[in-house]
Amino acid sequence: MTFASPDGARLAVSAVEGDVSLVDVATGRVLATLRGDGHTRTSLTWVSGGTCILVGGPGETAAWRVESNTVTRTSLVHGSRTYMAALSPVSRRIAFLTGRSTVEVWGR
Repeated sequence: MTFASPDGARLAVSAVEGDVSLVDVATGRVLATLRGDGHTRTSLTWVSGGTCILVGGPGETAAWRVESNTVTRTSLVHGSRTYMAALSPVSRRIAFLTGRSTVEVWGR
């Protein structure tokens, strides 16, 4: 799975083993890698103007701050796989669609 940043300068690339790499489009250089847990990631979503990537997979979703290469939040999402994440354009809320047909919302 591959998603371009909002400015098109970077790609978030998910590998089969669950690692997510941040790649510079112009040079092809890997800028950072978030190590996986051996499970394929099923959701990658850029948020906060391209400073954070929501990474979803089986049983967890993490907010990866790409500039500092830190995971700022990890959550068990009802013990299920995260299939999609979306950021509300008018608030600071993020919704996750899970494999159990439920939605979890983070934020105020």
